[in-house]
Amino acid sequence: MSFRYTSRVLARTLLVALVGGCTLAFGAPPTAPEEMRRREFLENGAVTFAQFEPKRTTFSVTLAISADNVRDTEERHGLRHLWEHFVARGDGTIDRRLERMGCYLTAQTTRDITLFQIQGPVGAEELALDIVRKMTAPLQVSEEAVKKEVAIMRQEAALRTDLDAVSDAAWLAAFGPDGRNPFGSLEAMAGLNAEDLRDLHRRQMVGNGMALVIVSASDPNAWLGPMRAVIGDLPSGPERFPDNDEEPISVSKGLSPGGAGRAAIVPGLGDPATLATLAAAFAIRAEFPDVQPVYTPTTRPGLVILRGADAAALKQVDMVQPELSFPVGQGYLLGWIRSQRADALAFGAIMGMLLIQRPNFTLDDMENQAATMTVEQFAAGLARFRSDRAVIVEVGGGQ
Repeated sequence: MSFRYTSRVLARTLLVALVGGCTLAFGAPPTAPEEMRRREFLENGAVTFAQFEPKRTTFSVTLAISADNVRDTEERHGLRHLWEHFVARGDGTIDRRLERMGCYLTAQTTRDITLFQIQGPVGAEELALDIVRKMTAPLQVSEEAVKKEVAIMRQEAALRTDLDAVSDAAWLAAFGPDGRNPFGSLEAMAGLNAEDLRDLHRRQMVGNGMALVIVSASDPNAWLGPMRAVIGDLPSGPERFPDNDEEPISVSKGLSPGGAGRAAIVPGLGDPATLATLAAAFAIRAEFPDVQPVYTPTTRPGLVILRGADAAALKQVDMVQPELSFPVGQGYLLGWIRSQRADALAFGAIMGMLLIQRPNFTLDDMENQAATMTVEQFAAGLARFRSDRAVIVEVGGGQ
């Protein structure tokens, strides 16, 4: 089966990118020159981006869609996640078509965006674009299908761990209702119907807040026309929120004595403070392997979370010395940024996010921020995890 469900594929690209970060290779490909990239802003508000990598044997196609103006409410908590499942499944033929060409589809729902990604051997790009085009067509769904899918979601929910609950608790403690987890509430999903999904589909499949990214071994100029044909004729839709340059962080911290999670509140990618905090998270993981960092790349205010089996593991964070851990954290951060270029899915995911949230901020900018980071900036990032500043949560008695 070529469609891989959301909660499992997040580890592959965005949500737990830092968890495997301490094993990433540093020798990633250099930045692609400008003639190997093409970006086009379409009249309906959508953005397309093609990158040419001549030695690549696999390609990726990513459709990124903003969650602005369609965020889950308490009554519809999980609507976007449920919708993602139906879009990825399509008319039931997507799996077979992809498998025949050695391709597969992954889908992800985060708080800020939904990602649909297709990867396969070079030469199957046209198939991938045709499938994306079919995804944008009006959604065909029945009430019976909704009930069956909610039952599947219950099985998926059973795979979530106590550490997932730690992250959920940290977001709620930091951001209140705006920190609802992207998985959704099974109770709320049970009350959804087919028209709810069709309505969301109409509001999501619009140009504003949409990006289409392709990474391939073909000339990027050859793909601009086909990509424009896939999403260029979609309606514009309402204006999405701005790219958050002025969005403040205004939260009330929910503190409990000890716990299994520490979360640092960060302003989003584009702010050097965020990368400094990520570097600190890498350094902490390198020194204490039983501490698991989690971060969803986004240009919006969010959290870098340290998760542990118990509160004692997280208390070790207060002992980290910035002068000693700075080179380690900075090195792993640079390795992680470069790895986003090396992996076609990771690159498509992070580029899709940047194109719809902050199109003028690039991986080059991110790498420059990391390379020029100072010890003082790193120390400030590390301080965000201290017990007197972090959002501290305990779930299930730290089990």
